[in-house]
Amino acid sequence: MPRTPRNPAQTAEALRFFKWSLEQGKSDARALNYVPLPESLVQRIEDYWAGASR
Repeated sequence: MPRTPRNPAQTAEALRFFKWSLEQGKSDARALNYVPLPESLVQRIEDYWAGASR
C-alpha cells in the first residue's frame, strides 16, 4: 500500500481488515484449510506498522 494513499478512508478500512485478519483470522484460516501465519511473522508485521505510523 502506498505511504500516501489517494483515498485515505479506503486505506484505513483495508488496514482494519488486515489487523482483524492477523488478530482473529487464524481459526477461519484453519477452517478453510489454509495455514495461518506464524506468530513470529505476525509480530514482525505489527512491529513494522507501529514503526511506520511514527
